[in-house]
Amino acid sequence: MMKGKRLIAALLCLLTIVSVTAQQSQSSGKVTQNAKVGKISVNGLVKDESGQPMEAVVVKLLVQKDSSMVTGGVTGANGRFLLSRINAGNYRIVFSYLGYKTISKLVKFSVQDSSVFLGTVMMEPANIELKEAVVVGKVPDIVTKEDTVEYNAGSFKTQPNAVIEDLLKKLPGVEVDKDGKIKAQGKEVKKILLDGKEFFSDDPKVASKNLPANIIEKLQVIDRKSDEARFSGVDDGEDETIINLTVKKGMKKGWFGHVTGGAGTDKRYEFNGMLNRLVDETQISFLGGTNNTGNMGAGDMGASMFSGSSRRFGGGGGKGTTTSTTTGANFNMGKTDQLRFGGDIRYGYSNNDVWQKSEQQNFLKDSISYDNSEKTYNTKSHNINMNFRLHWEIDTLTVLEFMPTFGYNKSKMYNHSTSATLGGHSGEEESLRDSINSGEMLSSSDGHGYNFSGRLSLSRRFRSKQGRQMTFSFNFSSNRNEEDGMSYSRNLFYLNDSVSVVDQKDDNRNWGGSFGVRVTYVEPIFKNHFLTFAYNYNYNYSNADRMAYNIPADGSGELQLDSLYSNRFRNVFQSHRISVGLRGTYPKFRYNVGFDMNPSSSESENLMDHARDVPGKMVFNYSPLFNAAYRISKQKSLNLEYRGRTRQPSVSQL
Repeated sequence: MMKGKRLIAALLCLLTIVSVTAQQSQSSGKVTQNAKVGKISVNGLVKDESGQPMEAVVVKLLVQKDSSMVTGGVTGANGRFLLSRINAGNYRIVFSYLGYKTISKLVKFSVQDSSVFLGTVMMEPANIELKEAVVVGKVPDIVTKEDTVEYNAGSFKTQPNAVIEDLLKKLPGVEVDKDGKIKAQGKEVKKILLDGKEFFSDDPKVASKNLPANIIEKLQVIDRKSDEARFSGVDDGEDETIINLTVKKGMKKGWFGHVTGGAGTDKRYEFNGMLNRLVDETQISFLGGTNNTGNMGAGDMGASMFSGSSRRFGGGGGKGTTTSTTTGANFNMGKTDQLRFGGDIRYGYSNNDVWQKSEQQNFLKDSISYDNSEKTYNTKSHNINMNFRLHWEIDTLTVLEFMPTFGYNKSKMYNHSTSATLGGHSGEEESLRDSINSGEMLSSSDGHGYNFSGRLSLSRRFRSKQGRQMTFSFNFSSNRNEEDGMSYSRNLFYLNDSVSVVDQKDDNRNWGGSFGVRVTYVEPIFKNHFLTFAYNYNYNYSNADRMAYNIPADGSGELQLDSLYSNRFRNVFQSHRISVGLRGTYPKFRYNVGFDMNPSSSESENLMDHARDVPGKMVFNYSPLFNAAYRISKQKSLNLEYRGRTRQPSVSQL
């Protein structure tokens, strides 16, 4: 009987999760980081009434004041437990195990503590008569289901005004870096869904930094195939990790929203607002915000595509003070799966100011040198992105999807820097130091560009045989970026009395596009097994004109082409991919084994130096693929995957 109880307890403990959380505070409108992560570790031993070590006893450390959970774990086979990275303070430690009385103790840790041993904890049987026993169910903190990890949001306490990002930072296996990038189980999250529907397309920051955490019931981390692979039923190798947020039922009854704001020292401010309408399957959201604390609240949206002058002479690197404004709207409509449509539109503005000053002293074998530099950098960008989605079930066997996107970007950059190197000897005054060299650089650029792309897919199932399916997809893209820049550089070398002057004007033009078709076919051959066939054809063309002109020092005369920094490049890339696979699906096991053949050709032309042309050449690549998943239990699964793939090099690489 005792073994049975412990087996049940061990299974329940697999559903228990523990998290180590770090708090951040915002004081007087100026964001500062709270206390460092604690360095105190706590350990002890748990035994049963007969003095034997107890395995899988749940150990939780709670804040004494409000009983919020700090960290926790379970005992090992030797009955020992270890809790790490704890701050000094007053806590309550709780020991629980099915069939035993829950033990609660008050503990206090000081800043002088590094490792605390709590001794041996003796568990006592509950001794409840069966006819009087009451089983109380608790929603597990975490549940693993094949390719999905599901978190119960209510198990992780957040502040009343917390957003999704604050909740994510508390989840085991989920990381959020200083720029808001999300990783789950080591994989970057590229998309966040709200009740299974896309929320601002491929920018998870919009949801993580704006949606309130208190409306979420569950958070699911899902590894899944791409949109096209799920639509066609044939794996294309483009897997993705997403997060799906399920909203509490009581929140789907109308309009709700929030407004937050703050201001403080150093002229810092931050204001954000969001308005949502959730009724049945309808979702409508409006958001807006402005701040100068560096909290973009959205992704780059394409501003980083402009890098001509700033890349050559060095930019701000995302440091300094950033003022940003974001507005947008997202909608999903359609009460049935027969016809659903949605989309989003966003506008983002950012203004990044950087001032850097550096003074460096170098101790050499027989002398000392001094390097001094100062930089002022500013970049401004305006970005507009639009994404739309249409899912139409024409009849019970035919489905149509259309997903167009459009983006426009405009950016300006200004950069001014000075530097000087001095030589001298230890103890000398600065007035006695010798000038070795000095320099000054000034650059600016102004760019704008657009991109337009989309995918149209049609899928048809056949009445003649269940499981037979054919899909046709057409994708396209077009883009153009233009950037004009100026750069002025002066370097003086005092030891040999020489001057280096580089004054240039840059004209950068990049444009290109692509189109492709994909045809897939799925044929059932016998129970739970399917043959899959796929053919892809893609055509890409890329053009780049990067011209640099020297400006005469006296300001007279025509601009002179600088061939060292200039290039005019044309490239055409075509590829075919033929895939054959066998897929098997069972209740606890599924596999997919196949083979890809990928002939491709690339042809490049250098309009400034035809000796560097690359004539068209066909290359044949092949790659096997294999993936299998076995579900051991509801909480455990084993996954194996092997895959090879080839990709086209970018224009910059070519």
